[in-house]
Amino acid sequence: MNRRAIFRAPLTLLMLLPVLGAAPAVEELPHWTDEVEAMFRSLPLGAVDLSNVADADASGGRAAKVSRQTGYVNSWHNYRTLSPGDYRATFRLKVSDNTSPQPIFWLIVENANVDRRLRANEFAAAGKYQDFDLPFSITRPTLVSTPVRGLPGDVEGWADRVTITMLRRYGDRQQLRLLGYQTAKFTLPADASGVLLVRGVYHEFWHADEAFKAFGPQTSSAVFAVQVGPALRGFPESLEALGRSRLVVLADVPAAALTVQQRAMLEAYVEGGGGLLVLGGPYVFGLGDWHTSEILAGLLPVVTEQHYDVVECDPPQRLEIAPAWKTGQAAGPATMPVVIFRHRLRLKPGAEVMVSAGGEPLIVAGKAGRGRVVAVLATPLGEVAGDETAWWDWPGWPGLLTHIGEWASGKK
Repeated sequence: MNRRAIFRAPLTLLMLLPVLGAAPAVEELPHWTDEVEAMFRSLPLGAVDLSNVADADASGGRAAKVSRQTGYVNSWHNYRTLSPGDYRATFRLKVSDNTSPQPIFWLIVENANVDRRLRANEFAAAGKYQDFDLPFSITRPTLVSTPVRGLPGDVEGWADRVTITMLRRYGDRQQLRLLGYQTAKFTLPADASGVLLVRGVYHEFWHADEAFKAFGPQTSSAVFAVQVGPALRGFPESLEALGRSRLVVLADVPAAALTVQQRAMLEAYVEGGGGLLVLGGPYVFGLGDWHTSEILAGLLPVVTEQHYDVVECDPPQRLEIAPAWKTGQAAGPATMPVVIFRHRLRLKPGAEVMVSAGGEPLIVAGKAGRGRVVAVLATPLGEVAGDETAWWDWPGWPGLLTHIGEWASGKK
């Protein structure tokens, strides 16, 4: 019986995915804005929220009002995870009187160590909204909050919205420089053996445990959730520890799950002779924002150019193994399995297609330094019809994956 993997992410992981848009290349990211109007309000126990008021001048028709009559110091804010880079937080505010030197607002970008106490007489006019900017920078993925805290006094104030604009995203190399990270030189030890399997969503469809059981000791790492997004549990903490495995398998792992230091460590590992096998899915390649990391994008034998790179094969297409990569299996073309969804990526110069489907690359091999890298562009998504067999239910799949892993690890 065929199992079914539908193109729908589990809610807990879906919440971790970047929502700030994507771009064609790391160097060409456009500015984006993240605008927040409906914010959380912090009130003393038992207090009634009198700050949420109708305001025709506000962009959404309502604003947060600060006045002595509220009886408390109002604070409203929202949270979002930001990638390393330069930003500008813009606060849209107005006051009833712009002649007083009284502080009226306290503007804050939490976790970026930026704040400003704003006086009423800093406004150009009374009763009109004005934008105030706070530039800030972060060097690692950070959970950022932008509170607007009202300071009690005689002047009334209204807060309409906060907009965060990305001015520049820091690439991997710049992040490493800012963090003072020194890239280590590495050569894969001759006695390295076994597989490090990094388990992302839908990893079980790949049958990796079965495919690599003869490779030697198998260690495991898994994607899990933290406040600033996905992360890895159990990933080696040093290049030396990573180098005990001959092959690293990333099964549907988003770029954000690896810190920039882990990306640099993986790069040194592969260029020093290690093998890397990247398996497709809804959280890797474009959908996993690999194109925003020059390190991860540089390791692949394919080019990830955009966020939405998964396409449906309509109708489903049968796998075609290139003659040089056949494993000796007796399956004929009519009995080969099908792929329903795949990643549409462009081949890099020198890349070699191991397996195709419908004339399009499906499994692609390449080299990075002294190491080998394989990208599997099939995704465990969709539902087969009739007597067709999805690739993940095909009895020959574990053997094919073993063959691919043997090449990537240098065994062949």
